[in-house]
Amino acid sequence: GHPPPHAGPAVVDGEDDDLEFVGRTGANALSDFPHSRENCVVVPWTEGREQEACPQCYCYVCDDRASACPLWEQHCVASHASAHWKQQRAQWKAGARPTPASSASAP
Repeated sequence: GHPPPHAGPAVVDGEDDDLEFVGRTGANALSDFPHSRENCVVVPWTEGREQEACPQCYCYVCDDRASACPLWEQHCVASHASAHWKQQRAQWKAGARPTPASSASAP
């Protein structure tokens, strides 16, 4: 007989781990890897500090480094839990990207 077909890759000697961390620095891995601004452990996401960001902070809307976000003054408060920001993220990914001048509120 033939062995039964299987959907996944073969497991050799029980080695089925897809990801292996071989090292880390600091007290929390989130500080060393890219993360949404709201999840930063280096610069806590608290009122008055939203615009601050560590080098690993990413803009939730742009899905790029916070330092590269053209609208960080607005996007720094974006959260995955907000329907408004989910909509903004979807529009950004679809190519609807307002410029800082067109998105600023009138005085």
